Amino acid sequence: MKENLKLNKINNVEILECAITDKDCYSYLSGNDVGASHTDLDTGNKIKTISTNTLLNQLDHPKNVVVKIYIGGGERYIFKNKEFIESLREIAMGLHGKENIDEIPKISRSNNIKIKKYNSKQEFKNTLKSILLHPYDFIENEKRQNTSP
Repeated sequence: MKENLKLNKINNVEILECAITDKDCYSYLSGNDVGASHTDLDTGNKIKTISTNTLLNQLDHPKNVVVKIYIGGGERYIFKNKEFIESLREIAMGLHGKENIDEIPKISRSNNIKIKKYNSKQEFKNTLKSILLHPYDFIENEKRQNTSP
């Protein structure tokens, strides 16, 4: 994310190296990619968690917050705090699990948050645009990611 911000000359973003949830503590991540999950059990990689209340306090209760999250099934925890939801201007997230898929759109709509579904056609278009705008960075990243001999 830091590289993307630098590449796109975006300097008004604060990166929080923690997971946003409903409590301040630590959690554990295990698994890879789409199979990753979190737990309170002492297994996997330990990560700091921050509650939405603490986040709002640290940011001095701002309005028009933009949040990008990927918390693989834990999305519902951040939707427990009405003040946090009301402070959002935009949130980008994927929903995982039946409870999240059923409940979060309802909560979002009841708080006048517009929902836009992101599909593979949009993903392809955005990826192609990024490659064309930053070909050198794309090639360098592909070299770093290539694990085949």
